[in-house]
Amino acid sequence: MDSVDFFFVATDGFVANSDAQYMMWDENSFACTSSMRLGDSGEKVKVFASFTCFTFQNSDGLFWQRWKDPFAPRSLSY
Repeated sequence: MDSVDFFFVATDGFVANSDAQYMMWDENSFACTSSMRLGDSGEKVKVFASFTCFTFQNSDGLFWQRWKDPFAPRSLSY
């Protein structure tokens, strides 16, 4: 999701330790927050809307651990 302004996802999801995981269309396929990046091309995602079970869970205190990778700044390489 390198250069979208608005990203909406509606699916089933869950948390596994320090990862939030989104179920994908292929059976047993997941998108994990530890592998996500939200806007790495300089554009940045303006709105990230998620209608997904459990992915924003914080009862275990690991919310920021799960979401640090997608929102972390990265250096651009050309």
